[in-house]
Amino acid sequence: MKVIIGIGIAILALLCVGGIAIGAGLVLSNQAPTATDLQAMPPLQRLAAQATGNDDMIVTISERYLNRKMTQGSPQDSQVSNVRLDLHAGNIANVYATVQINALLTVQPNATVQFSVSNGRMQIKVQQVQVGGFGVPSNLVERQIAELQSNAETQLNQQLAEVEKGAGLKPSAVSTTENSLTLYFAP
Repeated sequence: MKVIIGIGIAILALLCVGGIAIGAGLVLSNQAPTATDLQAMPPLQRLAAQATGNDDMIVTISERYLNRKMTQGSPQDSQVSNVRLDLHAGNIANVYATVQINALLTVQPNATVQFSVSNGRMQIKVQQVQVGGFGVPSNLVERQIAELQSNAETQLNQQLAEVEKGAGLKPSAVSTTENSLTLYFAP
């Protein structure tokens, strides 16, 4: 009988110590997030409707990941540096960069680009380039923007070729939200 009472007292003592530890914050308990916890998380964006009826795979890529890949893939001797992508709904994005025009002139353009898919390949079309809120004559930054566009398309399409090789699927459409790019794949 003394053994059973001793075990009961030990269990009660363990529960009390555990309760005190949780109350003091020394041990985290599995509790619902508070409003403060939820404010730290970015809001989820609604996915775009499926682009075609025969898509077999849909891949969503975060803006953060795309920015990291663009930074890693930039050539070191390039005249374009500090590239940053800001996605928007409607397959549109702003691309910010530092562009070395010549030995004396460095500008920080904001290029508005549009994403599309044609014949199973991602395409990026530069719609407008501004520096300091003013439109820039295309001949001034044409070569550097073409380099940036070509590098971005090449990197994206190289990675998409791996998906095609492995899964037998090609990109069929693309859509964007404020913080993600969604690719649709079909046979």
